[in-house]
Amino acid sequence: MISGLIDTIYCNFLPLIVGKVFSAASLGYYTQADRFAKLPSSNISGILQRVTYPVLCTLQEDDEKLRSNYRKLLKMSGLIVFPLMCMLAGLAYPIVDVLLGKKWEYTATLLIPICFNMMFYPIAAINLNLLQVKGRSDLFLKLEIIKKIIGILALICSIPFGLLFMCYSTVFSGLLMLYVNTYYTKKIIGVGFWMQVKDLKSFLCISLLVFFGSYFLHLIVQNSWFHIIIGVIYCLIVFVGAMKICKVPEVSYLKSSLLHG
Repeated sequence: MISGLIDTIYCNFLPLIVGKVFSAASLGYYTQADRFAKLPSSNISGILQRVTYPVLCTLQEDDEKLRSNYRKLLKMSGLIVFPLMCMLAGLAYPIVDVLLGKKWEYTATLLIPICFNMMFYPIAAINLNLLQVKGRSDLFLKLEIIKKIIGILALICSIPFGLLFMCYSTVFSGLLMLYVNTYYTKKIIGVGFWMQVKDLKSFLCISLLVFFGSYFLHLIVQNSWFHIIIGVIYCLIVFVGAMKICKVPEVSYLKSSLLHG
């Protein structure tokens, strides 16, 4: 409960600081960008937390099976979240243009780094789920306090360089927070930060191809609607093609889960 209260205060603290330090227009741009990024990330994170918690609870006494299934759930999360958030970042400008209009273009500029920050949010949520499964709410609270201190320090240090730099600094602080999250994960079941990076690196690399390809489409496609349509098709072809070529086992597992779940 205390952790949830701290998280709520922190999430409301960021827009408050933006509104106080920067202009009202900047607050509007930031709020819209944050809303766009959180829509897929927070919803997917909530679903993953509800799904993974009971699954991990059934294995809490068997560390070997818990480790194996935990890594599988992380990979499933990366398979879904990474390409989705990278596609949103790559198509930020045409999406904002279609939904809000040209005058909100700076929202798209801010949306790109926020998407890269939020793409790791579901991964962090699964890491925290493990602490709950093991009944370590004390560590859960400790991590929340440490992460919020990191976030506030990064915010204070980045403010003098402008709003865009502040948004990019959240990518760095988000990765640092994820590293902190995985400290106890490694202690409990031996799955630390670098092992998780190794498990997720293929999804991240493919998702970056999705981002760069869809982003640079603006060089040849000027119409926002066409940009979105062609961009989505490109993202699907690249992602599905890469999954087939690399023969990623999580794809078959996801298909099986959807067909039988």
